[in-house]
Amino acid sequence: MGRAGLPLGSLVYFRQGRREHTVYSYDPGWLDGRERFNVSADLQLLPGHQPHKAAAPQDLRQLWRRLAFNLLITNVDDHLQNHGFLHVAHGQWRLAPAFDINPFPEKDRESKTWLSEEDGPITDVAMLLARAATFGLDETRALAVLGEVHGAVARWRTIALSGEVGVLPAELDDFAPAFEHGQMDAVARLLGR
Repeated sequence: MGRAGLPLGSLVYFRQGRREHTVYSYDPGWLDGRERFNVSADLQLLPGHQPHKAAAPQDLRQLWRRLAFNLLITNVDDHLQNHGFLHVAHGQWRLAPAFDINPFPEKDRESKTWLSEEDGPITDVAMLLARAATFGLDETRALAVLGEVHGAVARWRTIALSGEVGVLPAELDDFAPAFEHGQMDAVARLLGR
């Protein structure tokens, strides 16, 4: 996910007796030691709370990137509770590093995230591009971001086989429907690839 420009933490697995545990951690250094914690929120962006003024445009652009990434990897379990926020100071919030992003090769390609009341669930790249301005992206910048995300997702087989991920060659075809589909083809055509 980091290759697609999504900041993320790391997972630590450990066993305690017969139970296995997973702990998600991230480097909060960018907060400069200020108060922080992770919360779930709706896209209404925390009524009564303000996004961090200097970071709000950056966070909106990052959120659009995540929506594009989730679409291209068939993360159909994407919902707004998966976009956490960090409290930085005085009721201001920042988008947390990405988490709970999983490809679903065996599922129908409909996201749980609604782009807007008019649009409904995110179903295609055209829908994301049509709303890019809402996230502070003009068409040129949206296509550039889409190109970065597409480039990372297109390398999924190499990444999956890496020691970092560890998918076995015999398992690749099982995952292919999550990464090789009409929306990836549509982005390639848009970008002239």
